[in-house]
Amino acid sequence: MVVALKDASFLGFKIHRRKIRWTEKAHKKSKAEVKRITKRTRGVSTAVVYSDL
Repeated sequence: MVVALKDASFLGFKIHRRKIRWTEKAHKKSKAEVKRITKRTRGVSTAVVYSDL
């Protein structure tokens, strides 16, 4: 099966106009993970947050 390059994605990335971009799904997942790690109510020190990122 052959698809156009603009429609293809691999491991959360796609090529668009000679640039490598995140897919929308990967971007949302990454943003949610950063938000989860950096929540103020998580109850861990700043050093632990930095190491988790």
